[in-house]
Amino acid sequence: MDIKRPQVSFGTVYYPEEWDEEHWETDASLMQKLGLGLVRMGDDSWASLESVEGSYNFALLEKAIEVFAAHRIKTVLCVPLSLPPAWLSQKCKTNEPCFSNKIYREACTSFAAAMTSHFATNANVVGWQIFSRIGGNARALKNCYCPDCTSAFQKWIEKRYGTVEKLSRSWGAGRTAATFSEICLPDTASRYKTAAQEFDYKSFRSDTFASLVKSVVQAMRANTHSSPITMDFSGYPEELDYAKISQALDVTSCCNFPDKGRPTGSVVHEKVVQTGARLEYLRGTKGGTFWVMEQQCGASGWSLQSRTPTAGRVRLWTAQAVAHGADTVFFAAWRARIANTDDFNDGILPLNGNSSRRSEEIQRTLMVLKPALSDIRGNMKGSPCNIIYSAEEKWAIDERRGHEDFSYTSAVTEYYQAFFDRNIPVDIISTDRDFKYSRLVVAPYLYMLNRALQARLDSFVMAGGTLIVTTRSGIIGGHGAYRADSPMPCGLSNMAGILVNETDCLRDGPVMLQWTAPLPTVRSIQAPGSGLAKKAEPLPMPSVSQMYGRYWADIITALPETKVLATYSSDGFYKDTPAITMHHHGRGTVYYVGTQLSPALIRLLIAHATAQADIPRSYKTPMGVEVVRRSGNENDWLFIINHTHSQVKLENPPIALGPMGVRVMAVAKPRAKTSELDDLAEKIPE
Repeated sequence: MDIKRPQVSFGTVYYPEEWDEEHWETDASLMQKLGLGLVRMGDDSWASLESVEGSYNFALLEKAIEVFAAHRIKTVLCVPLSLPPAWLSQKCKTNEPCFSNKIYREACTSFAAAMTSHFATNANVVGWQIFSRIGGNARALKNCYCPDCTSAFQKWIEKRYGTVEKLSRSWGAGRTAATFSEICLPDTASRYKTAAQEFDYKSFRSDTFASLVKSVVQAMRANTHSSPITMDFSGYPEELDYAKISQALDVTSCCNFPDKGRPTGSVVHEKVVQTGARLEYLRGTKGGTFWVMEQQCGASGWSLQSRTPTAGRVRLWTAQAVAHGADTVFFAAWRARIANTDDFNDGILPLNGNSSRRSEEIQRTLMVLKPALSDIRGNMKGSPCNIIYSAEEKWAIDERRGHEDFSYTSAVTEYYQAFFDRNIPVDIISTDRDFKYSRLVVAPYLYMLNRALQARLDSFVMAGGTLIVTTRSGIIGGHGAYRADSPMPCGLSNMAGILVNETDCLRDGPVMLQWTAPLPTVRSIQAPGSGLAKKAEPLPMPSVSQMYGRYWADIITALPETKVLATYSSDGFYKDTPAITMHHHGRGTVYYVGTQLSPALIRLLIAHATAQADIPRSYKTPMGVEVVRRSGNENDWLFIINHTHSQVKLENPPIALGPMGVRVMAVAKPRAKTSELDDLAEKIPE
């Protein structure tokens, strides 16, 4: 199917139902002057569009679409299924939507079909969004143990396991029943529920929602054949597997609120890295470009308000999103909301509609980014470096954390930061993605390792790939039961050339390490057009106090052909035993890490592994300054972003950036000749 994405890069979120019609014309004219070409409408409006079951009223949206079209502004319509109308809640006998409920599911598909059928021939509708802000810390899914969920879970669990005997091996014989129809949900009152039960429940909830998304998209696709359908996710996956859900969508999208609800406006490097990681993960769900359906453009928050972003911050956030793969960005919202849960979210304009510092900054931001986006739209090359992040791995580990301070998401983000700080492009991918473009795969905490993934990783390494795996890997199989088919780590010990004899849970604090291998040499790309060769520099050794491990310490036996890169140095019975190893397997290399390394040691490990995989550091910059390269049809484009409050001077490329400065540079193809776009946004006064 030929899906036609809109050829417009920037828009805003608008709620026409909150304003009198005379305001629409004024707002549309102001949007056009600002340079916006898209508007997203219809969010949270199911109750007004279908106030009575089966009776649809799209007149208000029709009028609004016509007004904006007169100002050359196209519309992306929301199919607002997250907030059901009162009649549906009464019919379902619940205020919260239950995704197993047949009545709710049929109402969703019927409404989606009716809405897309009504606007099917409207040329000014160029895209669709279903649901809104699902997952993460936004509209979290509530645990539901209703009769509909119980019945659906019994059918799901039977399909998953096939026989009660197989289920018993995973859950434990005392927690199953004679038939699947007798299986109960592992609700919060279940004192003796197992981690495998809770994992299956989380998988069931996600699969149930994914099947609903698929049904809704199919109902819409019968009426809208070429307009893209998306759904915006929020944050990292908590209750849902974004990668699975995204398969039914034409494009993935997100809400990008880097400062949402946090009582600080200072630049914290950790938050910058977290935002980059979330964007990389979103892009990795489908392996292409994505949309930002709500881009923060002011103070934000629901019950708590964040600081108001300083001048240049909105430009910086927008540039970072585009650099990491966004093709279309909607600023949220055009005006502050009159009545909504997110009371503290600023709009581009205040309620009175007057021009604001934010609107002026966004106008200049668009002048900087539009030339690049017109060239790079739809293009996103895969990186040779991948980090695996899986919703299922998170669910499995969350139920068996072992150490109260451990967070799977934080641990994976620390590995991502080692790439981010050295400006090495990296894709964050799910376990079902292939490795055809990969030369280095970092797979932290593969707690649940099924044989299919094990075989793919083995083939990747045998063919010449470099793989990093860590402690707490290969412990359970695909259905939650513990593996006992090979030495620990199961499925990885042969590849890694090691045996894990025991694991010490570091409840009393970290264990110290010492790096015993030669230090790696780091190569950096020179400035575009300089004609200089890639520069090699030795990586400095971290101080003794910077080299430690946390949470766990695997007690490792390295096979004779396995190299030891670092050992434990703290006093104890496993002092001087291997902590980090390297083993050649086929034509490739496997690193094994027996603990959660300190940030300094992670940087050292990634430097060693990228050197082994012949992957140079992209550009050398101070901490807090990132350089991202995106490929276009005519040029490559460098996005150089200073996330700090200080002015910086770079040698590579040779430019100066003011506080929170952004520079966009076109690198001509095929020769490394550059032309610079003047960043007008840098002239915004503080």
